[in-house]
Amino acid sequence: YYEHWLAALEKLLAVKGVAGKNDVDALAAAWERAAHATPHGKPILLENDPGASR
Repeated sequence: YYEHWLAALEKLLAVKGVAGKNDVDALAAAWERAAHATPHGKPILLENDPGASR
């Protein structure tokens, strides 16, 4: 169910010109890196992405 909802949202973002597939994929990867870089029990923040340009 979640995968279908997510696919529909991503398609809507692209159709409306809000974010393309590459944008969505890049942001998802940034959140994944941030999650892996965050210590257990701490909030996951996008700022924790070690690959983010500062």
